[in-house]
Amino acid sequence: MLDWFDGRTVLWLVAFVGLEAVWFYWRWRSGRSRLRPAEILWNLASGGALMAAVGFALEGEREAVAVCLTLALIVHLLDLRARIKAA
Repeated sequence: MLDWFDGRTVLWLVAFVGLEAVWFYWRWRSGRSRLRPAEILWNLASGGALMAAVGFALEGEREAVAVCLTLALIVHLLDLRARIKAA
């Protein structure tokens, strides 16, 4: 039933998150959004790393999963630090 859903499908979704980041940045630069890139890009990066980990897990790439999860943790901590400083 879900033969089309594999690690590559999830990695395409990670690419979509990258496009979403570009879109958010473009809206901010054009003055159409008051949401600053720093407020959302760390969150998108963390989510993208988590989705990449899922994609690599579906493909059986254990080392890549570990790298993606570590990256997600680091980026999440940077996001928390930025939010605490802003508060």
